[in-house]
Order: sequence, then C-alpha cells, then structure tokens
Amino acid sequence: MTDRFKKPFQTLKIAFRCLLIHKLRSALSILGVVCGVMAVLVMISIGEGARKKVIEQIEQLGTKNIYLKAIPLTEDQQMKASENRSMGLTLNDLRRIQVGSRYSKEVAALKELTASVIGMTREVTPQIVATSSNYANLQNFFISEGRFISDQDVKRRNLVCVLGNRVANALGPKGKTGNQIRIEPEGKIEAELAGHDIKKPMEE
Repeated sequence: MTDRFKKPFQTLKIAFRCLLIHKLRSALSILGVVCGVMAVLVMISIGEGARKKVIEQIEQLGTKNIYLKAIPLTEDQQMKASENRSMGLTLNDLRRIQVGSRYSKEVAALKELTASVIGMTREVTPQIVATSSNYANLQNFFISEGRFISDQDVKRRNLVCVLGNRVANALGPKGKTGNQIRIEPEGKIEAELAGHDIKKPMEE
C-alpha cells in the first residue's frame, strides 16, 4: 500500500479503535446526532403541514374569487344613475361577464335579503340570501342532505331554500328536508326545504 493511501487508512483505523474503546461515549454521540436530525425533520414537517393547511383554509374562503358588490349611492350618484338609466348590478351583468370574460371559470349571483325565519330562536340569526344554482360549487359547500337550488328552481321561481346546518338544527323537526318554513321579508313567504349544507371549515 502506497503512502498516499496508508495515512488515511491508519487514521480510520485509529478512529474505529477509539470508538470501540469508548463504546458508551460513541453510542451517546450517535444518539445525539440521530435525535438532532430527527428533531429538524419533525420541525420542517410540522411547519410544512401547517403551511399547507393554512393555504387550504384561505383558498376555501375564496382567495381566487372576485366579488362585485353593489354599495349604497349618495343622492348625487342616484341622480346620475337615473339620468344614465342605470339599474345597478343585474343578472344581465352576470351573463355579460360569463360571455365576455375568457378568464372567469364560473360566475354566480348573490343578493342579501332583509327577512326573518319564523320559529327561530334568538341565539341563531340566519343570513337570508337569494342566489344562483352554481353558488354552492363556487364556494365549496357540501350538501349533507337533499340538494341545492337548481336551474329549474330559478327559472320557475320555485319557493325552495337550503338551510345551513346550524339553522336546521335550531328549527328542530321543522328543519328537515321536505318541510316548509315561513320567511318574512315584506310579506309572508312559505318555502319548501330542498336540503341542508355544511359550510366550509373556517365558517360557523
């Protein structure tokens, strides 16, 4: 064996002999290195998992969605709108966006209503909205019972509604699919329950 390879070999031989002599110290050193590496890997895994979970929850809130919301107008703005014969946001605008925008995958309509549900407890105050049939898919709602509003319901103006899980539980037996509930906006309306939805994890 040449001197070039002899010195490294002797060094390894001495190191191995020292490891055998100090077995406990060697075992503790190896254990410390293994524990350190495992701790780093666990921390990285936890951080990566938490990051993915947060991103998933934010996406469920609709980070890729664009909201167009009508706001109350001042008197001057109302006068200008009436002069221009502007009716604000309508379903015609929804259709224009669907046809004219190649970057939008899906467009849904939503209108908040000032109304109340007869038979609700004071602890639960439901938000009542009128919406299009694709709203559940757009917001990633899961229908736990029954179905969501369909295109036929919208076209025929069927008096059907979908309850959130919390509202359905608050109504008790009246909140079951197929029953009728009374909603009071300006006049009394009776709507048939089409189904229940479970909202996204970030929402109540």
